[in-house]
Amino acid sequence: MKVLSNNIDTLKIGFYADVKKEFLDKLEEKKTQDNNQGHNVKIKISNFEFYVLNLGIPRYSYVLNWKNGFQIKINERPKGDAYPNIMVRVSSYACHNMEYYDILLDILGEFAEIDKEKVSEIHYSVDVTDFKYNYELHNNHAGAPRSDAIYRENRKITSAYIGSQKAPVFLRIYNKLEEIKTKQKGYWLLDKYQEELGIGNYLELETDNDKLWRFEFECKRDFIKQFEIETFQDVLNKSNDIWRYLTEFRVNQYGEKMSAWVSFKDRTVSDRANLCPVLEFWEEISKVKWFSEDFTYQTRIRDRKINREQIEKQALGCLTTVAASMNLNLQDVFIYMKELYRNNKHLIAEDLNIKNVAFQL
Repeated sequence: MKVLSNNIDTLKIGFYADVKKEFLDKLEEKKTQDNNQGHNVKIKISNFEFYVLNLGIPRYSYVLNWKNGFQIKINERPKGDAYPNIMVRVSSYACHNMEYYDILLDILGEFAEIDKEKVSEIHYSVDVTDFKYNYELHNNHAGAPRSDAIYRENRKITSAYIGSQKAPVFLRIYNKLEEIKTKQKGYWLLDKYQEELGIGNYLELETDNDKLWRFEFECKRDFIKQFEIETFQDVLNKSNDIWRYLTEFRVNQYGEKMSAWVSFKDRTVSDRANLCPVLEFWEEISKVKWFSEDFTYQTRIRDRKINREQIEKQALGCLTTVAASMNLNLQDVFIYMKELYRNNKHLIAEDLNIKNVAFQL
């Protein structure tokens, strides 16, 4: 297997900004013009022509689209900054071929004054050749994900998912050339990899479409924020830490051994995944670096959501069961638990006359 390149393939980033009223008025005028003419009209911003889409979506009244670069959703700034009033989706083409962040700031600077930003989604992609995904490899994955799936066409694997697509992070492995052929877009990749793949035009995809595979991690906001990522600069600084967490067995700053979120191992060696060696192709994937060679050694800080009401009901149910099994009233059990906590002792119920302790308090 040979790694061809690694890039962010899609980036979604929100901005909290004051949008010029005259610009919003102009967008409204263009949108009305859309309705009258029956097709999308254009608006020029910083030497780029955007289509003003004849639609609105929840939270955003205006949608601008530049096919090869950005989709920009815009609204007036809400009170209390309840959500980013400018949301941008950077396309795959822009991520691979442009200094997209600087260009984006130039575009937004034409009509808005930005206060802060928040990255909401990152797709990390690695393109490889001399590789073919199969059932044997798929069955050798190990790690945190509890679900997986394989998709086929004419008995041929076209893609696989590891982890739930609804989860904050999941891995998609897919035949990129097959996707280009099926969706009829992304032909620019053929030019990018022409020398490595030997495919000159899209017509050759009909017979020669198994030379480019992509590993793509889709990281959503709930996952990203656990690495304390807010800005694009944070993405530049911490992507190596995210990639290491996702793909590489490591030892943390406390000397604890940490398994990768997902890994591919030789499962014939042992029934225990942690004793199995990592397969060579995955070692190559895990060695990929993003933007620099540096690490910040940022670890994932989980924000576990606790349903307090549910836990309280469960605790009360457990204590009620204890009281009934020992022929005590619930108040005695509460008193005993309070004393047990106060003394910070690990007591075994069989060695203690609970009723006497309770009544002596």
